[in-house]
Amino acid sequence: MKSKAYENIFLIAFSLFIFTSILMYSTLNLSRNFLYIARIFLLVTVLFIEMQKKNQKVLHLIVFFLFLGLSCVAKFRNGQWNILDIGILIIGAKNVRFIDIVKVYRMTSIVALLIILSLFACGIIDENLYFRRDIARHSFGFIYATDLVALIFYILLSDFYIIQNKSKQRTISNFFHYFIYFVLGISVYFVCDARLGTICILLLIPANFYLKHLKKRASKLERFILVNSVPFFALLTLLLTELYILLPRSIILEKIDAPLSFRLYYSKMGVLIYGYTLFGQKIEMRGAGSSDYFFIDSSYMNIALVYGILVLVVICVLFSMTARKQMKKGSPILPLVFLIIAINSFVGQQMIDIAYDVFLLSFFSIKNDEKYFLKRSAYEHILL
Repeated sequence: MKSKAYENIFLIAFSLFIFTSILMYSTLNLSRNFLYIARIFLLVTVLFIEMQKKNQKVLHLIVFFLFLGLSCVAKFRNGQWNILDIGILIIGAKNVRFIDIVKVYRMTSIVALLIILSLFACGIIDENLYFRRDIARHSFGFIYATDLVALIFYILLSDFYIIQNKSKQRTISNFFHYFIYFVLGISVYFVCDARLGTICILLLIPANFYLKHLKKRASKLERFILVNSVPFFALLTLLLTELYILLPRSIILEKIDAPLSFRLYYSKMGVLIYGYTLFGQKIEMRGAGSSDYFFIDSSYMNIALVYGILVLVVICVLFSMTARKQMKKGSPILPLVFLIIAINSFVGQQMIDIAYDVFLLSFFSIKNDEKYFLKRSAYEHILL
């Protein structure tokens, strides 16, 4: 069987898993068994493809099963499947063009989004309506408004990545995309009261012009930020949380925390109650609507407390290594996408949720995309 056939098989399994995962964030109340079936199908598909490779080394299979075992241990420690899902997909994606993965994700997530919105519009499913400062936060068939907004953000981020990697840039077509970004960014603010979502969606518009700026000049500071954005925001989040613990009555920190909907406070309480561990722990999260709300939204604090400091370090290293390699190859597009994700993850918890952040799969599959990148000469001056 040719490699292209293997790619298509993986992309089908990937699409099915993403579609099922997104539906789990709706009020459709699907049985978790559907997700388990999609996960098993994905695992069997990846394992089948790995074993069919004639040049497959025994060491690779040993590493595969070792990682699978460690992921299962992590699942039993914290009750989460995310690390296992990410591991399976990263292994399966390593010989697939990343641009194809992003395209499949964009199409699959749009279809899932439209199905959920249609079911809500037809009255088949309900929405969970919550209020913040007496402002309604509509979810339109999703469990939380933040689930809806995060999905829209990652769909548009995927779209941004795809159009930036086109060999021929069409101004009119791009302008239409950015107009859609603007409309959706403003809409989610007024309909869902999503401040972070609005900011990150609207950031995609100036990001386009920033890439054009890179053709002319990029400072050392800009290069440093593009390569190290994820570890920078992770460290910033940890430092702010520790400062809040040391200075619980700091007016400055309270002023910072207020527009963040007191996310720093809940991160602080998470550290005080559970503490940091190396390999993670089970933490019961109670979302909006609970009488005793407790939820750690920040991806960095969520990873550090639930999955462990080791996982947070590995995630930061993989983001930075991938960004550095792309900068060396003369393509700042993916590093810029990482920067936007890093900003979003300061408050949002979707960084290692594969139903949203498809860019996790770029760590080992991006090497297959070189012919899709803009010509190296256009960005030669920013090489590290």
